[in-house]
Amino acid sequence: LLVLVALYFIRNETSLGRQKLNEMLDMAFSSRYVLLGMGTFAMYAGLIYNETFGVALDMFGTGWKRQCPAKGDGVCAATPIGPYQFGVDPIWAHAENKLGYFNSLKMKMSIIIGIVQMMFGITLKMFNAFYFGTLRNFWFEAIPESLFLMSTFGYLVLLIFYKWSVDWVGLGLRAPSLLNTLINMFLHPGSPIPDSERLYAGQVSAHVLLHAEHFQNSNLKS
Repeated sequence: LLVLVALYFIRNETSLGRQKLNEMLDMAFSSRYVLLGMGTFAMYAGLIYNETFGVALDMFGTGWKRQCPAKGDGVCAATPIGPYQFGVDPIWAHAENKLGYFNSLKMKMSIIIGIVQMMFGITLKMFNAFYFGTLRNFWFEAIPESLFLMSTFGYLVLLIFYKWSVDWVGLGLRAPSLLNTLINMFLHPGSPIPDSERLYAGQVSAHVLLHAEHFQNSNLKS
């Protein structure tokens, strides 16, 4: 509706510009391009939200080719034929593990968006510290907070993208749990990690360095 109103204003901007409009209508007419951008982005954000956190729409078919038994019973085999164009592939709605897949996707997307928002807030604190001349807040608040955030949940975000990028099925491995990985990083730093739970080589050394950095940041913050 907002896009239609903005398009009407833009299409008739010459004739409407010559007329004397009331205060409310004149404000909307003067902001017609802003309204067009807001309406367009609202539709895009709505589609993204629905595809990621709601019920995915079957707009482009599927990126998988299903091979089902002739009698109609049993488990269908699926082979990838290409990436889905937009959002979540609707074939996941027919998978046996659809609930686990969608819950995992929503949880990971929530973590990524939340960490981006928190890091944006800390970045604004850095700019405010320079603007108001409170460099002590920059060195002893913003810097330790950003380092601690990126070495904990920022590290978790990197692990999420890394886990998504690895073909665990093709490697014949079971994908390790990221929650257990993060918990063990705090509870058992430096302890050997079994092969079934290891994400990458050198993970033990990385966890020790991150744990030491957490301790250093807590002392600097205090």
